[in-house]
Amino acid sequence: MNESQILALWRKHMAVLAFSRELLEESKKESAENGEVFEEDGMVERIIDDDEGDSYVLKAGGGYTPGVDTLCEITDTGNGYIAYFPSYSSTMQDNYICMDYSEADYLRKLLAYIHKRTSK
Repeated sequence: MNESQILALWRKHMAVLAFSRELLEESKKESAENGEVFEEDGMVERIIDDDEGDSYVLKAGGGYTPGVDTLCEITDTGNGYIAYFPSYSSTMQDNYICMDYSEADYLRKLLAYIHKRTSK
């Protein structure tokens, strides 16, 4: 490969990188209009809740593989929660976690503690 071919590849790579950044910024703007937005390691996510307050959805935004939409959906049953994690793989099934309010509170406390300890 000669110098002009390397330079052409480098320019093509930089153009793809710039386009990816533009898509990520567009996704962030769109997500910000539709609920609380999180961004970490180039992945954008947003939380959407229904008007009745009994269903919450974490949606994938920029940075995720095309076709990935809902990451997690939590429904308040009146006695606890059902968390649904759809699978986007042909080798894994969807995952459901059912817990009453006290179990959800225990999980929240432990996850908050783990987050606090590991984010130092």
